[in-house]
Amino acid sequence: MVTLCRIDRLPSEILRLILREATSIEDGFSYPIEVDEREQEIGIASKIALAMESKRAISLVSKRFHALGDEFLLEVLHIGQQKQIRPLLAVLGQQRENGVTRGWWSRHLIVNFRQYDIDWGHGKASLWGLIPACPRLEDLRCFLYHTTPPGESTLHRRTLELYRIPVALPQTIATTLGRSLRYLHFGDHMEISLELAISLVSHLKKLEVCLFDRLVTPNPDLNDEGPRWPSWTRYIEDEYPIEEEAARKDKAAAELSQRLTTGQLQAVTLPSLQIFKANTFFADVGDWQVPNLREVIVGFDCDCTDEASLAILRRALVPHATHISRITLLEGGGGGCLWDFLDMLPGLQQMRFPFQTVDFIEVLARPHSNLTSFVIILETVDRESLPAALLNIQENIRDGLLPSLKTIDLEGSKEVGRGTVMEMQGAFARFGVSLTVTFV
Repeated sequence: MVTLCRIDRLPSEILRLILREATSIEDGFSYPIEVDEREQEIGIASKIALAMESKRAISLVSKRFHALGDEFLLEVLHIGQQKQIRPLLAVLGQQRENGVTRGWWSRHLIVNFRQYDIDWGHGKASLWGLIPACPRLEDLRCFLYHTTPPGESTLHRRTLELYRIPVALPQTIATTLGRSLRYLHFGDHMEISLELAISLVSHLKKLEVCLFDRLVTPNPDLNDEGPRWPSWTRYIEDEYPIEEEAARKDKAAAELSQRLTTGQLQAVTLPSLQIFKANTFFADVGDWQVPNLREVIVGFDCDCTDEASLAILRRALVPHATHISRITLLEGGGGGCLWDFLDMLPGLQQMRFPFQTVDFIEVLARPHSNLTSFVIILETVDRESLPAALLNIQENIRDGLLPSLKTIDLEGSKEVGRGTVMEMQGAFARFGVSLTVTFV
């Protein structure tokens, strides 16, 4: 009791430091970018839960600890089921003695639903009221997965269910979080149009990481502005009646939201943006003011040609080529000669790509002095083509065109790449390059 009394007399600033250290998440807060499977988030989810237990215990120590603990108790919100939202909103809306609500202290919001009955009609304006309830969020990530209803067979089920993001949600985000949001991620089943995406990010001046897993961009080659997803795609629309209370709150949130400027080219200045992902990349990125952009994650439609994708990347990335140090190519359309990518990005240090997205032909037009590593993702069908591709890389190394290259990591199953690597490791080692296989 004496020890507790002494601690309780410490200045609030010292107590905050103690509470911060005592309730921090082990190894730091690092939520994975890819959460297609629930297992991919199990590690961080369990750490968040453990940290929450510590926060609850500390908040019960004394009245003063309880008051200060509010700043940390709801800092990280990880929501796995829609039914958890209503009781959480009641807590977030509680007003404290200093006049602020408890949601004022929330900084990270992760919504990751995997259920067949996601009520998007109530969620699409403000994420079920969570954004207005947490007005100082720095980190917003949303993943919605439509699962198979109980009793329905999953056999031969190929439907791709998507949730379309309407203009109301970006409006709410831009107005409420425009001055605070640093990390934004919409998952693979949340579709946003290019026009809305550009309008949204133009209002998020502190944004550091922006990831759009399903972005719809017009394809001028097809004279088509619609999405080009598989024919078995289905949009989850308003399948549930909107409750009067929810409709009233959504209307209030919408009235507070400023109108996004759409229908015309947006001036985008993001001085802090470091990482940007778009599963269908677009040339307008080249017009953005992003002096600290260092990593891009790039994808294209399946019907996008190599020539079209390279043209888009030249317009989008060459203006930022001096400070882009890492690029990841996604599966899908587009691609082209590997060395064309390097020629347009002289500052590139790391490149990650599926084997099928690039061609291993010819050599670099000039030495690339900064590239240090390749990560190549292999499929079973790549087995026969792999030796020739590695010989092509080796030719560029031998000719002095990749003087800084140190590692080539092949990611794939055991039956792909292992024999080839064992045969060629010695040859690469003579040039000071490590060739390895990572089994996934």
